[in-house]
Amino acid sequence: MTERLRFILSVIILLLVCVTTVKADDTNYILGREMTEEEIMYQQQFEPSNSTYIEEKMTAQPARYDKNILSRSNALEERYDTRETTGISLVKNQDYKNKTYGTCWAFGTMGMSESNIMKNKSLSELDLSEMHLVYFAYHRPVDPLGGTEGDYNSSGSMDYRQIGGNAYLSISALASWMGPVDESILTYANVEVPNLNVDESLAYKNVKAHLQNSYWISMQDRDIVKNMIKQYGSVQVSFRWNISFYNYSTASYFKYDSAGTGQSHAVTIVGWDDSYSVSNFKKSPKSSGAWLVKNSWGDKWGDKGYFWMSYEDVSIQDSTAFVYDYEEADNYDYNYQYDGTADLSHYAGYGTNEAWMANIFEANSDEALRAVSFYLLGAGMEYDIQVYTGLTDSSNPISGSQCFEEMQHGSRAAMGYYTVKLKNSVPLKKGEKFSIVIKLRNNYENAVIPLETTETAGYEVTAYSKEGQSFISHNGIKWNDRSSNGNVRIKAFTDKVELGTVWNIQVSSEETKCVNVTWGKDNRFDGYCIYRKESADDSYQIIGRTENNTALFTDETASFGGEYFYTVKGYKYIDDTCYYSRESYGAYIKLKLPSVVVKTKKRISNGMEVTWQKSDGASGYCIYRSTSKNGKYTIIKNVTSGNTKSFKDRTAKADKKYYYKVRAYRFINGRVVYAEYSDAV
Repeated sequence: MTERLRFILSVIILLLVCVTTVKADDTNYILGREMTEEEIMYQQQFEPSNSTYIEEKMTAQPARYDKNILSRSNALEERYDTRETTGISLVKNQDYKNKTYGTCWAFGTMGMSESNIMKNKSLSELDLSEMHLVYFAYHRPVDPLGGTEGDYNSSGSMDYRQIGGNAYLSISALASWMGPVDESILTYANVEVPNLNVDESLAYKNVKAHLQNSYWISMQDRDIVKNMIKQYGSVQVSFRWNISFYNYSTASYFKYDSAGTGQSHAVTIVGWDDSYSVSNFKKSPKSSGAWLVKNSWGDKWGDKGYFWMSYEDVSIQDSTAFVYDYEEADNYDYNYQYDGTADLSHYAGYGTNEAWMANIFEANSDEALRAVSFYLLGAGMEYDIQVYTGLTDSSNPISGSQCFEEMQHGSRAAMGYYTVKLKNSVPLKKGEKFSIVIKLRNNYENAVIPLETTETAGYEVTAYSKEGQSFISHNGIKWNDRSSNGNVRIKAFTDKVELGTVWNIQVSSEETKCVNVTWGKDNRFDGYCIYRKESADDSYQIIGRTENNTALFTDETASFGGEYFYTVKGYKYIDDTCYYSRESYGAYIKLKLPSVVVKTKKRISNGMEVTWQKSDGASGYCIYRSTSKNGKYTIIKNVTSGNTKSFKDRTAKADKKYYYKVRAYRFINGRVVYAEYSDAV
């Protein structure tokens, strides 16, 4: 061999060594080396024998974020791991006692929910019940207010533990306040019971938090997904699992061909690394970068239960990232709803970019309407909200009193489920019918109205509706009652207003025409409103208002001779809206006309003249005469003017002695009210 050939061979060997060294240094082996066959077989025993995830049929396309609306003020790190920031819940196992169950969808949902609630509440640990979600999603009882009567999701002839599920099942259950609950309420050990029978009362009790929003983001919007992970803790996503594309030694996954399309497994993404090397995968992607994924196969699988998925994975490109955003479980008292089914792909529309929808509800008690929720089946959609109270026509959602001078306007960048707090809460009386009216506008394509319907969506969906509940319209004026065609997906959230009643109301008058109204002070109130009527058949009208919990009011508009009924309501401001208590019992008072004070009696040339002091409030006076001071008095004159102050008795004879009494009277509501007789003069 020539010296030149030896030199070339030595250079080639050196290059191969360098490449091998670089690859070895650039590969993130879990154990610091490649796994043995035995170690791989040990990991494989934790993998489900079958994977069941029912794909969501996205209603409106594209399911992409509207980047014209999105604010990208948050700078994105090259690497992010929720475990190192706000914390993450423990890795769980969807299998139980070496038996596989199709519950990955529930574990993906609860994994995302746990990270969001932990982040919001600054919790170091949280364990939510997957079994509660799995069971009640397919065994749904009627909600506490009875609005979802007749709605049902069923696994049909399939075992509900094996049929699988999806984010739609999760969202519809959680938006109904059916969970989430702590693991201790319904443990996953119950999954091994074939005919499990859980008390229905557990469905809506012990709720840990209330779902407020659910954002649906295309996985192609990589930066948006990253922002969601940072802001909400993680995202739930589904992909196509195939053992052929998984590298056990590095816990990395890259499905690089399109064979076997569709999602089959749900997981939770908790971070990312833009520099994650292509050398970690069985086949190198074009570019580095991967998602950090929390799985549900136990902490002995993968890298302590986690693995990395290439940004370029084929099966995740058409997938949707779901976010579940929560608030405290006591944020509202009641959830009015009709949509109890889980398939969110059904809708109605008019072939235009605007559409209207409405629901009519009946208040269960004295309450304050605080917020409404609905689904937006398009990106970058706008909405306008109006509320009507005191509806007079159950077939017309706008037949009542309009509560807002202008509709409350808003927009959202992503598809999803949204709860919108009203700028002003709306007082509702028990039994009062009210409506939520929403105008939808899609600036890019036709607006669609989210509905429920009876259909097959990978599971059986049975939707029930009746007249007077849900309506749709093309212009917000002429409405179509959905009756048996599926309810509109609008919810209303209220707080019970327990202001009680004002007690111990009393009225008095100190020989004046003023009436003092007093009552028992109650610290629940900011002040009181005073109402009056002048007969039992009249309606009460407000005549005054006190502030700072003052429990005294003087009615200076009362009149002598009047009969008055008074009642008082307490009021309290909540979110700049005034709420009133029930009416107190009525208090009655009759103000006597004051007796006339006779000033003089004198004989005149052709009779007698009597003068008196004008009586306040008198319509006239009756003059009585007698020939004996204590004798019988007979009326001799009706003076029909309240301003008259004298009377000349032309029938009086010069040779007789006379005594006079004067009595004031007043006309009130068509009847005559008399004062007491004056003293005789």
